[in-house]
Amino acid sequence: MRDRGRRFVLLGVVVLLAVTGLTLGPVRAAVADDPVKVMLLLDVSGSMNEKLSSGGTKLAAAKSALKRVADSLPAGTQVGLRVYGSKIKEPKEENPKACQDTDLVMPIGPLERNRMYAAVDSFQAVGETPIAYSLEQTVADLGDQGRRVVVLISDGEENCVPDPCPVAKKLAAKGVDLQFNAIGFDVNSKARKQLQCIVDETDGSYYDADDTDELNDSLDKLTRRALRPFALSGKPIMGGVGNTSTPPRIKAGHYRSTYDLKGLNRYYWIERTIPGSTITVSATVIVPRGRQGANESWSIALRGPDQPYPCSSGVFADTGADGTAAVMSQALTSTGGDFSCAEGDVLLELARLNNNVPGTELQPEVGVEIVVTEEPPIANLAELPPGLTDESVNRKPVDAAKQAESVVGGVAFSDAPVLQPGSYLSSIVVGETLVYQVPVQPGQRLRATLDTPVAGRKWGFEGPGIGADLSVFSAKRALLDQQSGQVAPGSPAKTVRTTAATPEIRIRNRELKGQPNDARPVVGAAFGGNHYVMISLRPQDSDLLGVLTPVRLNIAVDGSPTGLPVYAEQSSPGPSTPGPSSPDPSSPASTPSSETPVPTSPGTGSSETPAPGSGAPGAGGALAGVLGILAVLVVAGAVTVFLLRRRAAARGRGASGPGGSSGPPETP
Repeated sequence: MRDRGRRFVLLGVVVLLAVTGLTLGPVRAAVADDPVKVMLLLDVSGSMNEKLSSGGTKLAAAKSALKRVADSLPAGTQVGLRVYGSKIKEPKEENPKACQDTDLVMPIGPLERNRMYAAVDSFQAVGETPIAYSLEQTVADLGDQGRRVVVLISDGEENCVPDPCPVAKKLAAKGVDLQFNAIGFDVNSKARKQLQCIVDETDGSYYDADDTDELNDSLDKLTRRALRPFALSGKPIMGGVGNTSTPPRIKAGHYRSTYDLKGLNRYYWIERTIPGSTITVSATVIVPRGRQGANESWSIALRGPDQPYPCSSGVFADTGADGTAAVMSQALTSTGGDFSCAEGDVLLELARLNNNVPGTELQPEVGVEIVVTEEPPIANLAELPPGLTDESVNRKPVDAAKQAESVVGGVAFSDAPVLQPGSYLSSIVVGETLVYQVPVQPGQRLRATLDTPVAGRKWGFEGPGIGADLSVFSAKRALLDQQSGQVAPGSPAKTVRTTAATPEIRIRNRELKGQPNDARPVVGAAFGGNHYVMISLRPQDSDLLGVLTPVRLNIAVDGSPTGLPVYAEQSSPGPSTPGPSSPDPSSPASTPSSETPVPTSPGTGSSETPAPGSGAPGAGGALAGVLGILAVLVVAGAVTVFLLRRRAAARGRGASGPGGSSGPPETP
């Protein structure tokens, strides 16, 4: 068996509500308009001339895979190709320059099929394996601006320096928009460990490939994902710590922050721009699966001005099972009545609690994505269908369509592709979590069926079983359903079907929350928009981590859109536009601990402008955002045409709460 690589899982998401309901307006990630630059780094050391059990040499398989990239990516994509070990045949002991044998055979530039074909045919495999030195040259090729992705393909371990990891760590410090990914092509355990260490430095992906087909699949996934936003995105921001610093003032938008192990509560003032609006906050954290089970837990709360207790709060934690947990917070009540966040600015409190389990190690620094939205009052709320009295879920399996479309899943909510009803073929490595979006409106139900592995595929494994998890999240990232299956070992393995579904989506399901700790899934099924389908494969043996597995995802949306909301600024019902979601109502809400003083009224901290895509949820705000982006994209050329298609889907998910300025802040 093989000791496979680390994959990433969604640790948790929490959505907090001010007043009732959640934002139905969409939010787009704040990503750069510049196209991503992808550098392919290929090992062409002498060992690449070895034969594969499936036929042909490793080098021939690698060249074929690179040509497939040239055929599959859109013309104009910014791609480059560097190789190492292509010129100096003598070993490093005879010729020290062998440890600097790396060649940029195709500089970064718009992809042209014939140009890349010629570059792929221009080298042979003869030399050493100077991975660290080649990584340094590759990062220099990419420059220090914009999103930069490296895809390393290697069949062996570094043999010019003892360990390439320190070099990778140094290079990773050059910016958050640099990502290393690697494919171990028929590698041994030492080489695999080195490659995994390299990708760990930038939260990249590692895949094992033992033959031509697995290499093609892995390279296809990595290059197509490279054109999407990184898993966590948004405008960088840092919260204030108690009364020792003034919390920043933010509006509806998309933000990104980092938290260390100090466990300090951090605060952010959220400006309300519409009287009586609903402010929604979601926080998403991603941690490496290698540290899963360390009970990484967080608390989040919203407070009104000068209020001692939260109006809405929750916790989310790594459960140690599949690494995904989420709650939808509930309003807290007391003898004094509700602690309301209905008027004025709202204080967001977010803390990393660090409940470390003995024998485990927490990550020193974790990134968190914070999405803030603002929803106008719903004018026709009383006229909408009441909340469900029958909370049962229809998990009838979705039959496979006659034709299935290939799709590459996202690694987080923010980069999940949008699917329509039908069947989709995908590949997922054991230990990985993939996310997809499906538009679902009030009056409809979502059903999803996962087939693991795809029936008829000659795929199998030895050892303990593999858990196949299928989860469905609301448009606010609230967990609505989660089902699991167990894939038994065998060759070929028998297909296991897993189905998860939502209750009927109704706006007034939000009124069913009842007691403060009530976290029934139906409460989260109250928001129209893009819902999320998440699939995960859990190994019972770490030797299976990284095994590429073919799966089929069948999607059905039952019913027709009914009971659509009309906002105070609208004159007629319209579709509920998708927005950033919330997580798992399966964990009870609770009040976060506060060891530091809590700001009691809006301060005069620096005002943050909304992140891109945080315009009004109404048609005017969304249309203005779309037209503005279109104007830029038309000028950008072929690559941007591709990105426009990607973002058009995201645009369907919309922009967030309305912009505008709030009134003057209250004096502390």
